[in-house]
Amino acid sequence: MESEVLIRHEEQVHPGSWVAYSLSAKGLLQEEFTSGVKTHSELIFYDEIWDSCSVRDLPKGRLGLLAVVTVLGGAAVFIPPIAWYTLLPAWLVCLAAWVMLFMALKVVPVALYDYEGRELATLHGDSGANFSAFLEELEKRIRKARYPLQRVFEGLNLGGCNLKVGFKMWSSTLLYDRVVFETKSRWGFSSREFFALTSLRAPLRLAWRIPKIPLAAAVTASFSIAPAFSFAAASTGSGWIALLPWSLVGFSVTSWFVVLWETGAAVSVSTMKDSVATLLLPWWRVESRREVLRWFAAVVELADQVDAVRTEDYWEYHRIKLKLLKDAGFLDDWPYRSALARLNIHERAELGL
Repeated sequence: MESEVLIRHEEQVHPGSWVAYSLSAKGLLQEEFTSGVKTHSELIFYDEIWDSCSVRDLPKGRLGLLAVVTVLGGAAVFIPPIAWYTLLPAWLVCLAAWVMLFMALKVVPVALYDYEGRELATLHGDSGANFSAFLEELEKRIRKARYPLQRVFEGLNLGGCNLKVGFKMWSSTLLYDRVVFETKSRWGFSSREFFALTSLRAPLRLAWRIPKIPLAAAVTASFSIAPAFSFAAASTGSGWIALLPWSLVGFSVTSWFVVLWETGAAVSVSTMKDSVATLLLPWWRVESRREVLRWFAAVVELADQVDAVRTEDYWEYHRIKLKLLKDAGFLDDWPYRSALARLNIHERAELGL
């Protein structure tokens, strides 16, 4: 009954239009309104929702460009021919851009998908407690409505891989039918993606990133910094010499950061449509890259074996898959026996034996 709706989430998609999502007894009720008139409604059953993806990241390009424009706008007031009041329109535009950027950073998109990877709905909300509570309640109802045997399979501890790079955490987890990739940072930015197990495939690659512009600037500065200070000292006096040690320190620290932390490689694995990659690992973290490569290699090999299974029998398919998980080292002996026993119990119940 629709009177049993517990939590409701509303979002504006266009001026004069909004969408309301309600948690009903049977599923997620999606209602679209335009100018106060309901134009569409759809009920997405909880057992149709298989997983969700979300990406909330810091737009470094736009942030950097806006920061540069803001600094230039602030520095322009010190140019003698320019009156400060003539810069007011530019400052107001910069302020509006910063406000719009921070408002965009608060929005969290969450896309819901079915078993075959088709998008069912995309929710948008801020990072506050209300939207988080709505998503938590939705996840509880999805888990409750899922097929009992699937809950058993997804509850198995099949292992994963974790990385920490700077202030970010990256993880990959095998959840029986799919592999989930999550990235989290201390500042609240996060992303979550999932792919069907059989969609992961070779080749595995190292996606190297070499910051060419910063490195070129560092090399150029290393050749020009001494002549520049010699010329400044000869033309204006010896006072410039005192700045040389501080400039060398700043140059060394910047070069150290670029070479040690901004030069490295991410490990990527191919999927049916694109590829998915880890965080950028500095070049000197060789063992971390090898650990991720070993994990991806094991998952891809398992995916190939599962994809090669040819049987129309539902129960036999899962028996074979559990055996593959055990032989590949993803499943220990006792969890394997427990899952196999639960599978046999469900089979007898379905067949009425």
